[in-house]
Amino acid sequence: MGRMPSDGEGFERRIVEEILRARPDLSPDDVERLVLEKVEKLGVSRKTALYLLCVELGVRLSSGVADYIEIGRIQHGLSRIRVVGRLLWLKGERYVESPRGRRPYVRGGIGDKTGVAQVVFWGYTRGELEDRGIVPGAIVDIAGASTRRGPMGLNEVHVGASAEVRVREDGDVPPIGSFLTRLDEAELSEGFVSVFGRVLTRLVRREYASGDRRGEYGSFILGAGSRAVRVVVWDLDDCGWVKPGDVVAIFNGRVKKGVRGEPEIHVGRLGHVEYLPGAGVEVKCEEASIAGLTDGFNLKTLLVEVYARGKERIREETGTKTVGLYVVDDTGDATLILAGEPAEESADIVPGSRIRVSSFRVSRRGGDTYIFCGDGSEVEVVERGDGRCRVPTKLVSELSTTDRVVSVVGRVVRGPEPAQVEGPAEMREIVIEDEKGDPAVVSYRGDLSLYADGDVSVGDNVLISAALLDINSIIGQGGVPVLRLRAYSRVVKLG
Repeated sequence: MGRMPSDGEGFERRIVEEILRARPDLSPDDVERLVLEKVEKLGVSRKTALYLLCVELGVRLSSGVADYIEIGRIQHGLSRIRVVGRLLWLKGERYVESPRGRRPYVRGGIGDKTGVAQVVFWGYTRGELEDRGIVPGAIVDIAGASTRRGPMGLNEVHVGASAEVRVREDGDVPPIGSFLTRLDEAELSEGFVSVFGRVLTRLVRREYASGDRRGEYGSFILGAGSRAVRVVVWDLDDCGWVKPGDVVAIFNGRVKKGVRGEPEIHVGRLGHVEYLPGAGVEVKCEEASIAGLTDGFNLKTLLVEVYARGKERIREETGTKTVGLYVVDDTGDATLILAGEPAEESADIVPGSRIRVSSFRVSRRGGDTYIFCGDGSEVEVVERGDGRCRVPTKLVSELSTTDRVVSVVGRVVRGPEPAQVEGPAEMREIVIEDEKGDPAVVSYRGDLSLYADGDVSVGDNVLISAALLDINSIIGQGGVPVLRLRAYSRVVKLG
């Protein structure tokens, strides 16, 4: 027999559980009756009575199994330990080749009031564990486990075929929420964190290549309060279900610095993304102006006026509808791209409309600002416009370095042809001449049908609506202005 612990009621409870484990024919009431009989007959304490009952029933109490080990005190190299904790997450099963054939295992996390540890269930699939009630949120009692030092030097609890796992109805274990910090309250210094928040953007999938390794990873923006952080997930089986509006927990995410030095949370094989049903997370967007936006995701709100609207498009790779807008406020202008749900519901967003947009991604390229609103963004029409383009129409000779986005009427005299101006190989152009006989180059990316409702040929009179003027093209004498079509631009054939 091992040395008996002296932790009062905790010891008594553990001994009773050991008796019930070894003698399933007995009920808790049976054990209580036998203990009371010995207390009355022998005049001993309950502890002594329990000890004597174990001897009488042949229940072996080894110190490594009879005692619970606090998870925060686990060290590598232990065997036949017993831990009780709340299962925080479970990943999908993986397989390894062994002398006994292909063997499944499932990684998860377990925690008690002293800490959190990785747990690895050998010989099980996730479905088999779930069938036994071993699911995130359950309190599990694991006896006969061992510990190892895992990746990144973290201690792990390994549960093999000889270990016993029971699901307990209750116990002195904190709820899952106690193991998480709301994103806006977390200290995002380098290391591991467990946080929760609301998903603000759709999952973006990208391929990567590193040496001989190739694969796919995903990313999305997580928000809470006035903070938004990019989450990078290296195992897409973990989060293929993620969508804007979901409240999720990130367990064991590793904090790294992004390309602009901002904190990111990376979820690898040791971490997990888990859905939190019923949890509410408020996200606060600060009022901002176009001039005050920064690269990356902005948890801000803009009030802008729509000056021009381009044609609706469909992205070939995703089938997502998009529409481009030219928007202006008191501090500047921007290209606003609506994608997905905001584009589908944009019928009332016409030139002259005043709209409020919240939660969006920003990219600044040169002197241009691009705002991207996806499924996680909010777009509200404050005032519906009359549909008339707010961009001024000018003669070619009237264009100056003070102009930025302009409209020009002219007759097509060349094109469409590959662009002669500097730019990407896929750039094309047409040449127009206005009523005064002054030419201008209209440069665009892709097919002209992205901007025009019908075929455009030499001799057609057209309105180039809302094109970006390349200032460099009109500096100096004899320069031919170059008008660059953007997502908000249109080419309209005139009668």
